[in-house]
Amino acid sequence: AGAVESAGGMQTFRRGVLVFLTLPAFVSAFTGFNALNTLRSTHASSSLSSRVALGAGAEGLARCGFGVSYALHTSDSAHSACRMSAKNDKETFPGTILLSRCGSSVSTAALSLAFAVNLFVGMPALAEEAAENTAATVDPEHALLNEAMGLVEDHFLDLSNKDGVVDSVNKHTYNGVLWPELKSEMDATKLRDRGATHNKIKKVLSKLGDRYTRFLQPKDFAKLTKYDVTGVGVLLVEKNSNLYVGAPPLAGSAAEAAGIKKGDRVVEIDGVAMQGKSPFEGTEMLQGVAGSQIKMKLMRSAKPEGNSGALLEVDMKRSITVEDPVKSQIVVAKDGRKVGYMKMKEFNAACKRGVADAVEKFKAEGGVSDMVLDLRGNPGGVLEGSLQIATLFMDEPKASDRTIVYVMDRNGQEEPIWLKSKTGPLDTATPLIVLVDGKSASASEVLAGSLHDNCRAAVIGKQPSFGKGLIQGAFPLSDGSGVIVTVAKYLTPKHTEIQGVGVTPDLKFDPGDGVKAIKNGKLKIEEAENAVKMCQAPPPDPASPKLGGGSAPAAAGKGRSKTDRTLEKLNGRQKAPAGSTEKEPEKEGAMSVVMR
Repeated sequence: AGAVESAGGMQTFRRGVLVFLTLPAFVSAFTGFNALNTLRSTHASSSLSSRVALGAGAEGLARCGFGVSYALHTSDSAHSACRMSAKNDKETFPGTILLSRCGSSVSTAALSLAFAVNLFVGMPALAEEAAENTAATVDPEHALLNEAMGLVEDHFLDLSNKDGVVDSVNKHTYNGVLWPELKSEMDATKLRDRGATHNKIKKVLSKLGDRYTRFLQPKDFAKLTKYDVTGVGVLLVEKNSNLYVGAPPLAGSAAEAAGIKKGDRVVEIDGVAMQGKSPFEGTEMLQGVAGSQIKMKLMRSAKPEGNSGALLEVDMKRSITVEDPVKSQIVVAKDGRKVGYMKMKEFNAACKRGVADAVEKFKAEGGVSDMVLDLRGNPGGVLEGSLQIATLFMDEPKASDRTIVYVMDRNGQEEPIWLKSKTGPLDTATPLIVLVDGKSASASEVLAGSLHDNCRAAVIGKQPSFGKGLIQGAFPLSDGSGVIVTVAKYLTPKHTEIQGVGVTPDLKFDPGDGVKAIKNGKLKIEEAENAVKMCQAPPPDPASPKLGGGSAPAAAGKGRSKTDRTLEKLNGRQKAPAGSTEKEPEKEGAMSVVMR
């Protein structure tokens, strides 16, 4: 009887303890829900308020978890006391009742804890929903401004910091401007219309102090269609072994007319499955003669990058014509030698094909003893073009792989780029001369530096090339406008600085008109050939893959920026090696690499 009476007292005590301890816990949880509701109603631009609200929600959950945990601890103590009482009591039956009630106490506390755990697990989904609802409240003008500022935060290479580019990234400070602080200032700025928004983007980008980072109006950004490597106006990006449309189609393109949208997954191109294909492989499938037809099958999911959704089939006519920038001819020198002369005025989507066609023509017409690639006056263009052309003249990657160029991203890492040609090299033996001048810039310097440092060509010119060693990304914005952002810098295969220096010629003189210089012997072809013979190629990069086409294993595992990942995908390099702990970013700005 005494044991039963003791059990009744303990049961009452248990109920009191649980009510006393769990009530504050549920009140705290209620506070957390209120904080989340505050987050939902907070304007997206009020980033500080959002963080305070989210912090309050997290604090409420922490108190809730602590309260229930303490309730479980106290109930467990009561259980121990009851067991001691039952042990001292000689009546087995009442003792069993007592233990049963004590077990009920622990079960109830455990149930409370389970509720808290469920609440905590569900919180991320609630927070995500709140964030989506918050984003939906942003007015279109501030949303566009946020797009542009976000691209700077994700990709901009700040060379103004004397402590290095990494310091700028870590401090979120570019050209001395604290970016989060500027963003808060812009959030509070009124934007009355689209014109005001465009002007504000221009002013924001001007604070970076970079002459190459700039804003382009829709009509000006549309002119970049000459750099479109697909012919239908889409940019392909790779995620999780699938190809997606990485940006809104170019204005006026066939893809825009067909209703293709950013985020659509490319299932098939002309009946060929795209899963596992690289962006380059997909791009080559899309290329063709202007006016020809192409069929695409796409998956449009309700969720970003979803694996299921509506299947769309579109027929398009390639409407973008890209001019071949290469003019070529065979010139007979006064000593009787036949020289293949190629003049390239810019690097666009057709430049590699133009050079390849010229080399094939030289072979078809009996071959040549030497080739000349004239890059004088060439201001640059698409980075891919210079890389692909380099592969036409160099051996297939082997164990002693040839680095085409080193790219240094905003994390300060030098990433060697090897690019295995899709078609293979066309001519690795015929002596090659590259002509440059003070207007040969950017992609021209990548190509000249690569062929020179790999002892494949001699460089001739009166003076060093222009000296632009920076790479820009062309990022489309949602309204058809776009921003050009400096994203990386490059070095030659011998780690020679190009920015502000240029490529130094082996033979310094002005040959004048290229064709005439070949005919009258002014080009000094034999001296150029001797310069190549005296050249010493750089040693293989220690991280060079045996088969080429891959990123350096030594650099792949950590600290790589979104820009470097995007360059990797655009340049057709392989993913990080098996076993790497590298994780793909959740979101990555889609861009095409234009060196202009």
